[in-house]
Amino acid sequence: MKIASVVRVAACAVLLACGGAAHKPIVSVQLQVTSTNPRVGDTSHVGATPVDAGGLTVQGVQCGFASSNPAIAAVDPSNGTVTALSPGVATVTAQCEDKQATVDITVRPKEVTLTLQKQGTGSGALFASPAGTPNFEPGTSVTVTATPTSGSAFTAWGGACSTTAAPAACTLTLTADTTVIATFDPSETFVSGTWSAAMGSVTDNIGCRYSVSASGVLTLGVVEKSGSVTG
Repeated sequence: MKIASVVRVAACAVLLACGGAAHKPIVSVQLQVTSTNPRVGDTSHVGATPVDAGGLTVQGVQCGFASSNPAIAAVDPSNGTVTALSPGVATVTAQCEDKQATVDITVRPKEVTLTLQKQGTGSGALFASPAGTPNFEPGTSVTVTATPTSGSAFTAWGGACSTTAAPAACTLTLTADTTVIATFDPSETFVSGTWSAAMGSVTDNIGCRYSVSASGVLTLGVVEKSGSVTG
């Protein structure tokens, strides 16, 4: 009995020296990643799970995280939150005691936005091809066309297409947020004026005499503008 008591005391001393009960050996680290290709400004998350030889989670292990290039993808060393900062590739390493695992994070450029605006007193439609959402990958070539409605004319480009002469389509490469403006004006101009005329006199059957005149508003002359659509 005395020998058994000594063994138990020695075992407790060893556990206290090691900081508590020993866990099963870690064989590998499994990673869980919400996104491996975020865009600049987005966040992702890398989770790490240490497992034993049987594939079971080893409890009580604190894992740390590091990025090979924090200027591209910075990572919180304690929780694995990744912040995408600039285009490129960075490797995130999860370290769980003496075992580690890695994942490549490919940061994509931030999308650019194409804004289509109309101005003028006419009406029409603007179309971009490809359509977009209106977000596009940087470097995308887009063709914008303007189509007037009946009674209107497409008269001018503005914004990023100001150097293109209407009514030709405008093609541009999107490298930043871009605005395109199209001006639509009425294509019909009506010339009008008032008129009056003396038409002489008439005598009725009882001898009364009357002067007759007429007046009104005259509208005429339709002038079509270039690029117009008529109904």
